[in-house]
Amino acid sequence: MIRLDQLNQFGSLFSEGIEVEAAPTFEDRWAQRQALLDEDFLVTLLRWGVDLGCLASPAMISSLPASLRALAMRDPSVPCSPPDTRFTRPERSGFVAAACDLTIPALLDAYGRGLVLRWIAGHPVWWSPERRVAGAPALAQEPQDALNLLASGEVRVTLDRQFDLVANKCTRRSILRARPFQPPRDGLALLARLLDAGFAHSVEISNSKNKLVAGCYGIATGRAFITQAGFGSSRATANLALVMLNRHLAYWNYVFHDTGTAGCAEDFGLQVQPREDVQNCLAGSLAGDRRGR
Repeated sequence: MIRLDQLNQFGSLFSEGIEVEAAPTFEDRWAQRQALLDEDFLVTLLRWGVDLGCLASPAMISSLPASLRALAMRDPSVPCSPPDTRFTRPERSGFVAAACDLTIPALLDAYGRGLVLRWIAGHPVWWSPERRVAGAPALAQEPQDALNLLASGEVRVTLDRQFDLVANKCTRRSILRARPFQPPRDGLALLARLLDAGFAHSVEISNSKNKLVAGCYGIATGRAFITQAGFGSSRATANLALVMLNRHLAYWNYVFHDTGTAGCAEDFGLQVQPREDVQNCLAGSLAGDRRGR
């Protein structure tokens, strides 16, 4: 019989002989993150090939000397603000300036100006896309294949649970599809710090065997969300990740979602917007702040 003086020890009455597992240390958590963000030699080699191929393309070759000069003159010890894209921007999608200041306020400031972070030869640079696919999350259409998959009950949706793995898979998939200037391990670690600060988020789609089959991730600034990348084992799973992201953004009163890619314009009924329109929408969406999970 349990005595009254034992009631405040009630939890321990059923744990005799069971050792409580110690919480992982910061070093253990960081080592696990680094392992998830790492890439093998073949992917690194392919990354260099894709980047060099893009730099040697006719669209890039004319601006290459100026780009390399700016990168060579970059002094990481001297902080500098992101460039003002009203006065400094390429005619097409391209390099704007070396990214010297990689603090969280500077990153959010740059994304709020319509810039995105790219990596050329391992160096972070500010990149200005000429066109983006964007719109209000609440007005985005929901593809039928994604809705059928969700209704089947064969998948599980989570948020911010596997950010590192999603970012790694997105990067690897992009490199294999010959998309240049993807973040290396240091770049992914930088994005992970934004996650820790509450400004980066991910959506994960897992199958019945708890295997990650799709996901996307991006950065929140004000009431705008800029999706960095996404992947999926099928078009339906990739669409479902964006469907769930749009639903949550609408619920959280986000007013602008920049998906960053033209691949989903047809499925989601979003418009391909020129740089000036995107910048105007971003400027009107920066009021307010929603941090955390």
